[in-house]
Amino acid sequence: TPSQCRWLGAGLPYTLQNCQQSCEAKERCNAFSFHEGSACELRHCQAAEPAPLWHMKGWQSWWRGAHQCLQRAWVKDEELLAFPAGSVEKNWNLIEGQKDRLFLEYFIEPHIVLTAHLQRHAGISIVGLEQSFVTRWPFEVLHGLTNVRGGFCCLRLSEELLTAHRLFTEPWWSDEDAADVPATPTGPLRLGVGHLQRIRSPFDQAPGDLSRFRRQAKSRTYHQFFYMLRDSEPF
Repeated sequence: TPSQCRWLGAGLPYTLQNCQQSCEAKERCNAFSFHEGSACELRHCQAAEPAPLWHMKGWQSWWRGAHQCLQRAWVKDEELLAFPAGSVEKNWNLIEGQKDRLFLEYFIEPHIVLTAHLQRHAGISIVGLEQSFVTRWPFEVLHGLTNVRGGFCCLRLSEELLTAHRLFTEPWWSDEDAADVPATPTGPLRLGVGHLQRIRSPFDQAPGDLSRFRRQAKSRTYHQFFYMLRDSEPF
């Protein structure tokens, strides 16, 4: 509240970002009150987190949290989780971690989800690994190409973010195909990126210099793509 924080002056009131930048540029400013388009009041608060004793409609109160430092910048042996990957060198992604289990994405196409069961008696260890879910992409996705090599997963996108960017507010299929299209996902989603490998062969592209095509034979090209998972099982 204003009584807890000393007023330092006014900042740019146009947007929240403008007001925040004004506070960052002002010496000793660690809090501000903001009313969009009309006011940006810069303040210095003694308390790390001022108590919100009252609220005024249309106003926002912001303050900087206390700086926190890591107690150490290394990992102990007992904090590392030995993973039974065998000879598999890639394509493992962590979808979600829980206290007693991990959901792992082994492959993107087919989409194989594994469950690793954890034990925490002495440190942490994997006591079981099982295949939980397997799904396939429809044929029309990437025109049936299945040589997906790997990728990275996952960044969680909130429902508010998806709605704000109107990701699923417009239909992306024609009316005649609507009956065959699955229901539009709702709620938060998880964003991943994958890549597939294509081994070139002569004469598989447009006509051209035959010697150039022969030089390209057996060479590889990678195609990058984004994909999304549902936020809950079976992902």
